[in-house]
Order: sequence, then structure tokens, then C-alpha cells
Amino acid sequence: ALTESIFPERELDIQKKNSISKLAVNEKKNSYLCKKNYYQNLYGKNHPYASFSSKETIKEINQEQLLNFHQDAYLNGLKYLMVSGKFEDSSVQNIIQKTIESGLKNSTMAEPKYAVETSIGKHFIEKSDSVQSALRIGKLSISRNHSDFRKLQFLNLIFGGYFGSRLMKNIREDKGLTYGIYSVIEPSKLGSNWYIDTDINSKNRDLGLKEIFKELSKIREELIPEEEINLAKNYYLGSFLKSLDGPFSLADRLKIIIDNQLSATYYPEFVSVLNETTAKDLQELANKYFDTENIVEIIVGKK
Repeated sequence: ALTESIFPERELDIQKKNSISKLAVNEKKNSYLCKKNYYQNLYGKNHPYASFSSKETIKEINQEQLLNFHQDAYLNGLKYLMVSGKFEDSSVQNIIQKTIESGLKNSTMAEPKYAVETSIGKHFIEKSDSVQSALRIGKLSISRNHSDFRKLQFLNLIFGGYFGSRLMKNIREDKGLTYGIYSVIEPSKLGSNWYIDTDINSKNRDLGLKEIFKELSKIREELIPEEEINLAKNYYLGSFLKSLDGPFSLADRLKIIIDNQLSATYYPEFVSVLNETTAKDLQELANKYFDTENIVEIIVGKK
């Protein structure tokens, strides 16, 4: 399947038609337009993380392009193969090793470098027929191999990373302005970003924005109560244990370590890092990474 792929014209045509149809549906959705504009304003339109398909670019794809890309990026681009599970003896590993050595090459692809061009500030995309407004507010942030990253993940969990978060309690439960709101640290190879995402009725949009920035100020200015920290710790530890269940999950964790050149103790140290994190630590992180400088704010909806 990997080495003998030929990308038949008939299957390619079906895939292109399906992709164009799906794109046409997405381009009518506020959430899709918000996401697209967020990445294009955060990274710049020429950055790969801001690359989105158009009807024209999909139509232009042909079989020869796919074959060449497959050869360069897959057959000559693979860096490692990961196997996770139970092995009765070494024969399985030997078969895999021989297959890889005979059919695939080590990666020869150079690592390209891309410039980031952030358009800081507010960006509004008019959708005059829309009752709801899609909001995304975010900024560039630190990568996984930064010493603050694991503690910052925990801070984000408290702020907007789970159902018991501050954003959920205030904007969903107390104010009833949305069905859901969350914040995310999205790590990537070329640097991560942190954002808040929600859909709010257009008439309540200004109030929703006011409450979001109010919560940002509060988490920077006030120490988080120990009870709130302990509740989030218990949730986070439970989620962490669940994420290690099974061979696929373990492989995913190891892949993160390899791809980001992290130490082998990155995950074993997780519990101690979490338990040693104090309210003061979290407040310092909030002031360092949750400030409103260099924020990109995208709104898609009715004026």
C-alpha cells in the first residue's frame, strides 16, 4: 500500500469532486471562515500553517503531481517507523526491518524555513445573513521543548481547557451566552499558538468579548484558589493516565518525544511537574503568556 501506490485517475477525480463539494459547504460556515482567517493573520498567508485549499487549487491537482510528491515526501521522506505492541520473539521485528531496508530510504528532504508575518489586532469578516458570530482570539506561544510548556498547559486547562474551566463557568453557565467556549494551546513543529474559540449570538457578542477579556485580566491579577487548582489537577492526572492506555496511545506519546527532540523523562516527570506547580507559578505564567499584547482577534458574523 505504501510503496506501490499509483493514485488511479478515476479515484483522484472522485476525491477532487468530493473535496470541492465539502469546501463549498465549509466556506458558508462561520467557524471555517474564522479558523481560516485566524491562521492567515497569525502566521501570514504564505506560511504552510495558513495554507487552505481553494476550488482552483483542488482542480489543478493531477496524477503526476501526486506520484512525484509521494516519491519525495513519503518514499524518500520517512524518518522512522514506530511499532507498538506485544512481540512473542524477534522474528516480527526482523521482518519489519528487512522490509523497510529493501523498500524505503532515509529522508533526504531539507527542512524548509518559513517567515511568520502576524497581523496583530481586530479583523472582522461580514456575514450579513448570520445570527451567530464565530470568535477566535489568540497569539503565538511557546513550543513543547520550552521549560514552561507543561505548566502552561495546566494553566490553560484551568482557564478554558475543560468543562469545569473558568471560561465555561462564566460565559456558558453563568451568562448563558454560548453552548461552548474553550481555549487551546496548539503545539506544532514550527512553534505553537494559543487561542480562545467560541460561537455567540451576534447581539450578545460585545458582552461575550467583554467577559473573555475580564477573565484574562482576573487570572493575571488574582491567585487561583487551591481548591480550584486541586480539582483541575485531579482531572488532568486522570486524563493523562487515560491518554497512555493502549499501544496506539503510547506510540503517539513516543512520537511527540521524537518529533520535538524531548528528553525520555518528559512524560515520566509529568506528575511531579504538576504537583510542584503553585498558585504563584500559575499567576506568573498568566502574566507572561496570557497578556493581550500581540493578540489576533477574528470575528465572523453580522455587524
